[in-house]
Amino acid sequence: MPVDDSEKQESVQQDLLDQMRQSLGLLRVAFDSTDEAMLILDHKQTIRWANQKAADLCSKGMTALLLGKPLSKAIPFYSLKGELLPADSEQHPCHRFEDGDGTERLLIANNEDQSGSTSQTLSLLLWRHITNLREPFLLLILRDLDPIEQALLKQRIFIQALAHELRTPLAILSGSLKRLSRIIQNDKRVLSNLETATSESRRVCKLVDKLMLLSDLDTGQFNWAIEETSLSEALEEWRTSLPKEKAARIKFRFDPKCRYAKIDRQAFCIVLDQLLDNSLHFSDQKATVEISARLDAETVLIFFEDSGPGFTDTEQAEVNSIFERFKRLEEHRSNSRPEGSGLGLAIVNELMQGMGGRVEVKLRTPRPGPIRQGGCIVLSLPFSGKAQGCLIEPR
Repeated sequence: MPVDDSEKQESVQQDLLDQMRQSLGLLRVAFDSTDEAMLILDHKQTIRWANQKAADLCSKGMTALLLGKPLSKAIPFYSLKGELLPADSEQHPCHRFEDGDGTERLLIANNEDQSGSTSQTLSLLLWRHITNLREPFLLLILRDLDPIEQALLKQRIFIQALAHELRTPLAILSGSLKRLSRIIQNDKRVLSNLETATSESRRVCKLVDKLMLLSDLDTGQFNWAIEETSLSEALEEWRTSLPKEKAARIKFRFDPKCRYAKIDRQAFCIVLDQLLDNSLHFSDQKATVEISARLDAETVLIFFEDSGPGFTDTEQAEVNSIFERFKRLEEHRSNSRPEGSGLGLAIVNELMQGMGGRVEVKLRTPRPGPIRQGGCIVLSLPFSGKAQGCLIEPR
């Protein structure tokens, strides 16, 4: 009887092994039939597993040639500008794998064809951490972009390259205008024309900078550094960096202990710069800006209030569209001031989303009389819960 039990147990174990082999075989077929290249790396970023698509992409169809190979030597990654990213380059994706899951658009070099040349394919690189096993692993997925995505990305790359090329002649033009203004001091008519040319030159320079920033955001090239930061410190640091005439127009209302929020300081300062420029552009010379905030559940709400024209009921239907690119409200246009680029609030929207927040316009109930109530932009940011207290709530 014990012998029969032993034979039965061995038979059950064999059946389980056969089922496992069959399941693994089916999984292998499924992974090999997908159009996405997949690799699994260990904690040293050595390739431990790859499907057939990855082998076709990187090792002429032979999976065995990939196993045990460092990722940096197996796959040549290129920037969207076509520049090879060495393993020690800060732009190489392997340096961002430790920061959690993520995505990035890059150029991936394909195997040599019959002519001996290689081609580069626009690909979306996704990485996901595998943490439910004894050892930590990383799943990499290389996904080819569809034709529409490729066309949009190539367009953004073109805009970025064009903006970069425009910077040099614009810098030369600005320098030449400054030198001319020093030489010509007596002819007021010529000086007036020079001032106009200089102003337009600065405007185009700012437009180029905004286009490059949007291009970096669109193509995933903006270097994010999101961390828990004291809002009081970040706001005071930003105000200190401004020219004195601008800084004098800003008022803060602080509680002694300010809440911490998760922000990227550089992105946060750009957001504030854009909002301030927008407020001053549409306000008179005595314009003031007040920044205050309150905590709402797990969100820090920052209120950016100015003494500009604000937003009326007639604009309510289209007010949400002001965060679109090149969007301008007709009622805010005036012959007495130069036309804005229509990109400032679009940049604010993109940066806020990148920090896990959002931006919106706070509409107010109109009051009788000629006095304008000004505009109010609300920034929402994740609350870190690190410190107590907050900026005082707006009135």
